Amino acid sequence: MQSCIEEYELIKSKQSIHFKTVKSFCAYHGFSHQNFMKIYHRYKQNPDIQSLVPQKRGPKFKTRRVDLEIEEKIVSLRLVGNNRYEIREILRKKFIVTHCETTIYNIFKRHGLNKLTKVEKQEKGKIIMQKIGELVHIDCHQLSQGITIAEPNQTYYLLGLIDGYSRLAWVEVLENCADEYSTPLM
Repeated sequence: MQSCIEEYELIKSKQSIHFKTVKSFCAYHGFSHQNFMKIYHRYKQNPDIQSLVPQKRGPKFKTRRVDLEIEEKIVSLRLVGNNRYEIREILRKKFIVTHCETTIYNIFKRHGLNKLTKVEKQEKGKIIMQKIGELVHIDCHQLSQGITIAEPNQTYYLLGLIDGYSRLAWVEVLENCADEYSTPLM
């Protein structure tokens, strides 16, 4: 490549005996004019043999990585059971720099923490109640007209409640489900 650079400078000064134009020079050697010019200018800035070797593209290694202190904090928060959105909010409160959820997820992947184990999934899905009335499941169902003998044209509703802790059920028949204070029939 050094001989090509010397030949190029001869072409520029119109002293080359082999080539009249840079286009014919590049065609003969089989590289594009743009790539040759990139190598030539790099060599002119730093006249060293290493500047003639093709350079690695993209960002330099670890130049865009998260600080090790923050990465360790992310890993410790994940081991406790936080997800990437919760971790982002915790980091936003503690540190000035905030990292997006994708960066946090990539740290999970790098440490093998991106998937919950079966036990962690079961633990995350548990709803823990400690007394009656903490969690109630509710449903309302419309009964068909004519189901009662008293008023065949009236529509009635069944309101059902099940306590999540004791599994105790309660059902009421209502005349109107839209009112807040509907009166039960029975």
